[in-house]
Amino acid sequence: MAVPVLGGVIMPAIAAADGFSETLSYRGGMRRMANGAISTQLVDANVKRKFRLTWPALTDAQKTTVTSAYATVDDSSAAFTAPTGTAYTVTRDPDSPGVTFDGFMIGGGTMRWRCTMYLETA
Repeated sequence: MAVPVLGGVIMPAIAAADGFSETLSYRGGMRRMANGAISTQLVDANVKRKFRLTWPALTDAQKTTVTSAYATVDDSSAAFTAPTGTAYTVTRDPDSPGVTFDGFMIGGGTMRWRCTMYLETA
């Protein structure tokens, strides 16, 4: 797996297990009609991708790096290289919380951060 890059910022390697997911969806609506037929109306025939990146134990310095990377999509899109090595243009995912950091202590009183970031293709 490749190291993820967002807006030119090289982020830490993701978790080996369950650290990356990609969801494909289409924008539009689907309805089941009274006769059982399905009616579909797409706003755009191109697939949208949603990405979830997870880190289990970031250091404070790595947390700062992830925060800097996320700032590149604050009000616009940015280039994103997924852990698969594929490049996309992404924005913040408007249906998700953005980036979350959950702190926990390890030995010696050192703080670590569980982190999840959500992005969507532009």
